[in-house]
Parts: sequence; C-alpha cells; structure tokens
Amino acid sequence: MRRRVLLPFFFLVASTTLARPSFAAAVGGEEWLTLPTGHFRIHFTAPQEAFAREFARHLERALPALEEDLGWRPRTPIDIVVNDRSDSPNGLAVSFPNTHIEVWPVPFPVETSLGDYTNWVEELAIHELTHIVANDTTRGAWSGLRSIFGSVVKPNGLQPSWLVEGLAVYFETRFTDGGRGRSPLTEAVLRSAIRNRLFDDPSYLTLDRLNEGPFWWPDGHTPYLVGYALQASLALPTDTAPFPGAFSQKNAARFPWTPNVLLEEMKGFEWSEAWRNLGEKLRARWPGDASKSACWISRGGAFTGGQALSPDGRVYFSLSDATRGHWLARVSPGCEAEPELLFERDHPGSPQVAVSPDGGSVVFTEGDVYRTERYFWDLWLWRNGSAVRLTSGLRAFDPAFLPDGRRLVFLRNLGDGRQSLDALSLDAPGQPENLFTAKPFERLSHPSAQGNSVFFTRHFNDGREEIWRLDLPSRKAERVTGLQGDRQRNPQPLGDDALLYSSWSRKSNTWSLWRRDRSGASHLVARSESGYLGRAVATPSGIVAVDYHPGGFDLRLLRAEEFPSPETTDDFHRYLTGEDPVRIEERAAPTEAPSPYSPTSTAATSLWPQYWLPHLTSALDGTLLGATTSGNDPLRYHNWAASLQYDTRAPFPTWNAFYSNRSTGNVLRLHTRQWNNWFSSTRESNREEMHLVDLSIPADRWAFSFVVAETTCAFGAKAGDRYDVAFRFTPAAGGEVIRER
Repeated sequence: MRRRVLLPFFFLVASTTLARPSFAAAVGGEEWLTLPTGHFRIHFTAPQEAFAREFARHLERALPALEEDLGWRPRTPIDIVVNDRSDSPNGLAVSFPNTHIEVWPVPFPVETSLGDYTNWVEELAIHELTHIVANDTTRGAWSGLRSIFGSVVKPNGLQPSWLVEGLAVYFETRFTDGGRGRSPLTEAVLRSAIRNRLFDDPSYLTLDRLNEGPFWWPDGHTPYLVGYALQASLALPTDTAPFPGAFSQKNAARFPWTPNVLLEEMKGFEWSEAWRNLGEKLRARWPGDASKSACWISRGGAFTGGQALSPDGRVYFSLSDATRGHWLARVSPGCEAEPELLFERDHPGSPQVAVSPDGGSVVFTEGDVYRTERYFWDLWLWRNGSAVRLTSGLRAFDPAFLPDGRRLVFLRNLGDGRQSLDALSLDAPGQPENLFTAKPFERLSHPSAQGNSVFFTRHFNDGREEIWRLDLPSRKAERVTGLQGDRQRNPQPLGDDALLYSSWSRKSNTWSLWRRDRSGASHLVARSESGYLGRAVATPSGIVAVDYHPGGFDLRLLRAEEFPSPETTDDFHRYLTGEDPVRIEERAAPTEAPSPYSPTSTAATSLWPQYWLPHLTSALDGTLLGATTSGNDPLRYHNWAASLQYDTRAPFPTWNAFYSNRSTGNVLRLHTRQWNNWFSSTRESNREEMHLVDLSIPADRWAFSFVVAETTCAFGAKAGDRYDVAFRFTPAAGGEVIRER
C-alpha cells in the first residue's frame, strides 16, 4: 500500500518562515572573495578584506605553536568565513561534519566577558584555531575508526565544555599579552565567589556545574572562565608541554567520557581534588570575606548598567533580570530601591542609555533582524510611555544627547572593520553626520557630551585604551591628558569642567574610579572590593556606579571615601601557571590577490561527503539498517544531507534527503522522504512519501515564505520577532489562516 502524506502545515511554515538561520550560514546574494594563504582559505566580502588579511596573519602565526603544544597537525587548507552579519561579535569553530571557522568581525564591546582584551583579532584567531587543532586530534584506535568512517570520529569534541573552552582560553592567554586569563573580569568573578564563600557552594558554583554554570550568571561564561582557571592551575613551569595541551593530546586516544581516569594517570588525583586545590589557591590570593554594607540600587545582575541621569534626579539604565528579562528601567538612588520597568527589550544591544536635558526623552539600543540573516543594532526613542524606532539598519549604539537636546551623538559599526562617532538630528532624522572615524580594528565606546565637546573612549587594539575629546566646531579630536592608570574609559563630564572616569591598573588588575579636575590633576574617587568599578554618573544622592557582585553587574550608590586596598600581585595567569606570555613568530599579512569564491574548490569544508555514519535500529517486528552523510560548502550556499535505510519488513527502500540553495539571497529548499508505516496487527508495510518545495524571500526586515507540498500550498510572512502570519490553501478546505501574531 502506498500513501502520500503532508506534514502539519503549522510546523512547515513555522520552520520555513525565516527568523535567524543556522550559525554558519553566510549572507546570500553578495559577492564573496577567497584569499588563499599557506594553510587557510579566507572567504569574505570586499569591505572585510583588511580584517581577512589581519585575521589570516594571526592564524598563520599561531598554527605552528598550537601544533607543537597540542601535538597534532590538522588537514589544511582550513576554511575561514568572515561573516559580517551581526553587531554582537562571536566566533565558531566547527570540526564536524566539516572543518571550518566562522567569525563575526566587530570588536568585543566593553560590557562582555571579552571586553578587556589587548588585541581582539589575535585573541579571537588563537581561541578558535585552538578548537580546530585540539578537536581534530585522533590517536590510537580512534585513528583506525576515522580512516573508515571519516570526520564523525573526533573524540576530543565530546569532552565536557569546560575542558574544551577552558583549553582555548588558556592558549589565547598563553600566546598573547591579553586573553581572558588576564582579564580583570575573570578575577572579579572568582574573587567575588571566594570572598562571598560561594566557591564550591551547591547554590552557586561546584565542579559538576561547570558545563552550564549557575543560572543567569555566570551562566554560559562559566566553562570559559572557570574551566580555564581549573586547567591552568595544574600547569607547571617545568612541564615539557603545558598541562592543558598534554591532557588534550592524551584524551584523543581514550574514551572521551573518562577525564578522571586520565587525570589520575597524569597527576595522581581526580578532578574533584584539582577543584579543591584551585579553591585553596584562590583563597590564598584573595583572603578574607566580602563586606555586606554595599548600597545596591539594582539587583538584576548579568550586564545591568549603562546609566544616565535625568534632571529630576532619577537614573535611567538597562536592567537585566533573571525572572523579568531585559528592560529599560529607572530608579531613584537609594539603598535597596525598587526600579520602575519602562519598556521590555526583546533584543538588547549595548546597555548605554541617553536622557535628554529636559528629561522627557530616553534613547537606547535595540537589536533586530534584517533580511532574515543580519542582526544589527539600532537606536530607539522612549517618550511618554511608548518607544519608537529612530534608525533602521544603521548599526548604531551607545547614544548620548548633545546639550541642545535636539541632536544625538552615537557610535556605529561601519561594516568594514571600522567604527565611527556620528551625530543625528531628532527634528529631522535622516542620514547621520560623521564626526570621527576610527582606524580598522579600533574600538570606540561610551560617548558623552558637554558644551562643544564630546568625550569618548578609544581602544587602539594594542593594549592602549584612552579617553579622547572631540571639539564639535573644528571636528578636531585629541587625547585627554593627565589621567591615571594604564587604561581609561567611561568618561563622564561634570559641571565644573571636571571629568569622572574609570581607570585600570596593570599592577593590581583592577578598575577604579577617578576624577580629573579643571587643573588637569586626577584624584582617586573610589575602589571596589570586586576590583571592577565601571561606568559612573554623579547624582544629587552621590555617585552611582556599575559594580560587580556574584550575580553579575549592578548599580551601586558609592559611599564617601571607599578605598579598599587593591591586591598587588602577579597577573592572574602567571599566578596560576608561573609562566609569562610565550612569544610566537611574527608574520606579515598575506599579499596574495583574492579570487571569486567557488563553492566547489575547497578542501576541508566540502560539498563532497567527509563521513558516513552507519546506524542499526531495532524496530517492532524488524530491524532498520542504514547510513547517513551530508555536505556543504563553507558559506552554506549549498547544503545537503541524505539517509538511506533498509527495513527488513518492507519490500522497498526508505530514505530521507534534503537540499538547500541560498546563493542568490533567496533560500530554496527541496525535501523528499519515503518511509514504512508498519501495521503490526496485519503485519503489513505501507509505503508513505513526502515531497516539499520551499522558497523564502527576504526583504529588508521582512521574510516571505512559499511552500508547496503535494496538493497543498502555504504562504508565510514574518518581520523579525514582532509579526508573524501564515496562510494555507487546500482544494478540500480552501484558504485559512493557521498562525497570526
């Protein structure tokens, strides 16, 4: 018996009306280029050529050092996709089914666990390449299995995430002057856990919670920061190979879910003892308990902050809350004050908000989906209880009002590796006016205005972070002098020509708050027990600053003369490992000319199958025997998968196959499936089929989807996450709306 069936169309249109595609899918319909180097193929669009060459330089520098420390040479060339599709930076290293790296090339914002970098391009390259080399490693019996089944056999990728990510953080720190192993935020996370007696507390942080971390905070940051500290604490300066790399090498020849057995062979104890030893080492670095007298005016945690002062004395800010989500909020400064929630933010961008001089308008950053594949930041205006969009696709963030209250200054990602400081009129919003453009790979942050001056932070991507002043009439920008510390950020001008700012000390690895007076002299305002004081504003009630606690960042009202003594010790990585940065050989950026991208000319990431996965399944009254494989090019312009199966109960084969094509900017999907619907009562096989054609067409913030399957067709339309409708038609039922939001 043969029967054709249709999947429920609610499911079909839900799955084919695009919101955000898979992580490693490139934006379609653009002209892509390929830059070949000795060991890599870098795929990028023309505006990203400078980043592609710089990223390739760091990859070529790091590969020999990683191969030596990890004892493995991956198959090359390795495909790298530079995909400028988001204002939230990230990277992804994929070892199965095909080996490649994808990066979103914008500088790490300050308000992230990556914000205290030295060179973000270098650290990102080393981190992702560590994953490729380590997770590609196969030894012993696994090598024999890999020669048969292909890339599906890679045991290191099956380790707990705190081993995988902690290893990559270790090497991003070992081979640079920065890395999260030297980040003041890493120290703040662990220092606060130790001094609040939450390290190894079941309510917060234990060894068996390292994979996912405590809910809300540190959450997904835990395997990176704490996994790094745990592995680094076992490294010794006398090791022939650094311990984290040696552990990864040996694990590649073993059953991947037995890390205790391997550690006992290498060190003579299990990970539980290593965890206890780490706790003792951290308590020796940060003795004593945390004070309980801090005056908190928000308790949301995570990355709450970005505050701005209103003329009525209230503070507007971005609130992150575990139970209520992300909000634009305001609060009257006072201990244990209850913030008022103003507007729920579906996709919060950078936390900085701006309040107009009359207090009637608030501008903030919100993310949205464009052409179904891009996630960009824009400015929104909140006034009289409602919010409206100010910009569309401008990639704008960190707003600040100019004194006239009619114009804004803000920052932009320009899409070519640069950021700019721009101005926009609220009376007639249109094309912004450029005020200052940074050099490639530099980061701009935290603009603020007073009179004819705009202050902002400039990170040069070489360890220097400085406060600059732009004179609006002349458009001349210059560094603000007379500031304390090795780095400065968060400038807030005061009414007496003074400047409030945050300062970082390399010696203590802490951020403190300083005030520069009109004479040019700087004076210490406050330090924090956490070691991480961030953005601050002066209010009639006192200074409201972002500070860290075990739940993340929140607003705190500083008391007069808070000067806890900073620790003056080695940098954290040296304290754990005893090693200084390992210098790797410098390389010049590649000079080869790029060529047009070809989806069929790649080696590691290929349209051709790299593996086959057999499967044997016991079914009612029979057995299913089959195999699965798949393929895709680096940009996922062409993506396919196929499964063929033999059912001992059926006189026909069963299969499931799909193909998608996104090379034109639209997305075409073909899907066919045949399976056996077995009736056990009559012991009869029933052949069933499903065939589907789906076309999705993006248009600005909208996506339109058309689905045809057998005798039924459907149409869907979606605008980001804010509007969603689906309609279907069948000869029997006619037309009907099956979803609307």
